[in-house]
Amino acid sequence: MTKEEIFETAEKHFFARRYSDVKLDNIANALNIRKPSLYYYFTDKKDLFLQTLKYSFSKYIEDLKEIVEHQDLDKFIEWYLVYPSLKKNLFAISFQKWYCVDDVVNAVIFNWKMTVNKIINQLFSSFEVDDVKIYLITNLLDKLAQDNCIEWYCLKHSLVDIQKQIKKFIMCK
Repeated sequence: MTKEEIFETAEKHFFARRYSDVKLDNIANALNIRKPSLYYYFTDKKDLFLQTLKYSFSKYIEDLKEIVEHQDLDKFIEWYLVYPSLKKNLFAISFQKWYCVDDVVNAVIFNWKMTVNKIINQLFSSFEVDDVKIYLITNLLDKLAQDNCIEWYCLKHSLVDIQKQIKKFIMCK
């Protein structure tokens, strides 16, 4: 068993349940190991959560950079709105729902969210979007993604309509 296998399993558990509802016993059972084996790698549940969150963040950033490289606003908007639920990415869901385990976890999520925002700002800047519009668009996208990542919730409008309106807003001078 590798740490990556542990992270993949832990991510599924933390994604599907509230932090307080996740039990190390359940993660160990899913891995076909005993709970004490997890303590070889992690000091406690919070340590496992933070390391899993870091693993998840790494995947998220890699995928974000790849989608941003295409310089395609439609693809980016679609990716941003469906990625958390499609990929079941713990970091994405954590910053969109503000996981609120405690102040330390929230600070980590907030710092990583700033990294995400820098990458997104660079994308919009490449389309000569001014700072105010970038701020409004990123906040709008965060709200839409947050609504969309709630279990079994669907966007109230089609992705195509959302993409059109955001692009129309960007083009307004």
